[in-house]
Amino acid sequence: MVGGKKDLKPLSARHAVICAAVSGWHTDSPCSWLSPTSAQTVVEWAHSYPTDASTAVLAEAFVNLARDGLFYRVLYPVFREPQYICSYEGSFLNELPADIGDYISDASPGSMRSLWEDVREEHNASHGIAWHWWGLCAAQGSQGPSGSPIGPCLGPSCCWFQDGSSGCNWQIEFADVPRDGWPDMSFLSCGTGRRARGPDSYVTQIIAARKALELRAPDLPWPLDDEHK
Repeated sequence: MVGGKKDLKPLSARHAVICAAVSGWHTDSPCSWLSPTSAQTVVEWAHSYPTDASTAVLAEAFVNLARDGLFYRVLYPVFREPQYICSYEGSFLNELPADIGDYISDASPGSMRSLWEDVREEHNASHGIAWHWWGLCAAQGSQGPSGSPIGPCLGPSCCWFQDGSSGCNWQIEFADVPRDGWPDMSFLSCGTGRRARGPDSYVTQIIAARKALELRAPDLPWPLDDEHK
């Protein structure tokens, strides 16, 4: 049924944004995110679904869903616009209508829930709290072939940032900030063999990096979790 957009009952703004988190554009199939993205991009995805909601209402729905936990803010101050990653929290899928397969290609409530459970479990096992704070990036900004596994965004240690580029491999623009003096985030690189060792092996580095970034950028919305302070 996907493609007959005008024949479908309009989705609420909240449902349209959840659908955008699941598959991106209206005609795409459910998938995991390859990189952080901006609120504006998610709203554009949501607008491609059958909905009567305006851009402003969709933007408000995004803010509310981010507050509720569907999206994590990427806690780096090096991007021109705030960036987000999907949390893959399956409870949000329970809000979607039963006929959601008519709105998203190759989707059913069960298949979407299974995908998100698998993706969230894999990222938690491989990256721990790091991806909740710093998002995820396929190939982690590599300027070569994208053969590396997905891992936390390296932010100020991304090779595109360090080379002085205006944006990264995913066309995310960098802010006008100094390119030196930042905490070294390269320990998050999957190429170091860290992925095989698991997040417990570098949790001390994760916490130290967070503290350093929090001192450098106290205005970012750092989570109020004393366990990781």
